[in-house]
Amino acid sequence: AGNSASAPRPFSVDTVAPTVTITSGPNGPTNDNTPTFGFTTGGSPATVVCTVGAQTASCPGGNFTAAQLGDGSYTFTVTVTDAAGNSASAPRPFSVDTVAPTVSITSGPTGPTTDTTPTFDFTVGGSPTTRTCSVGAQSGACVTSYTPTALADGNYTFTVTVADAAGNSATATRPFSVDTQAPTANIMTGPNG
Repeated sequence: AGNSASAPRPFSVDTVAPTVTITSGPNGPTNDNTPTFGFTTGGSPATVVCTVGAQTASCPGGNFTAAQLGDGSYTFTVTVTDAAGNSASAPRPFSVDTVAPTVSITSGPTGPTTDTTPTFDFTVGGSPTTRTCSVGAQSGACVTSYTPTALADGNYTFTVTVADAAGNSATATRPFSVDTQAPTANIMTGPNG
């Protein structure tokens, strides 16, 4: 009889995944235990999910701030998925380190000295990546001791500052003075001969 029927169903084929790029946030050691990450997406992601440690959340706004993290190693990951199920992700490893290194001055003058180039020794704990020593206007890198160039008479403070890769720092100071002037004595009275 030539009867026929049809039922159209429109559809589209989408094999192109959306894109995601992490643009900001720690990329290595940090002392921020609630770091914020920024990212950009391309394509038309239907869902954007951020994960760090045990934290997972929808994060469509282009940034994510982690709830407080303990010290340790982590990976921040952004995963984008479009309506067709195509997905892409971007990871960024980092570590949280909130423990400052330590520094203690172990030797050197603590009061007046006649030594114009006194040596100061110190010990450090933790894992400092930089160590800076200073006396007056003099400053420089140091390892476990520091000797300034000749100092004029006066009051000074020896300062040693250590910092680790995460930005934690510690400082130790020791005040001292340089006095190279010998005292004088005058006999004012008494027999003269």
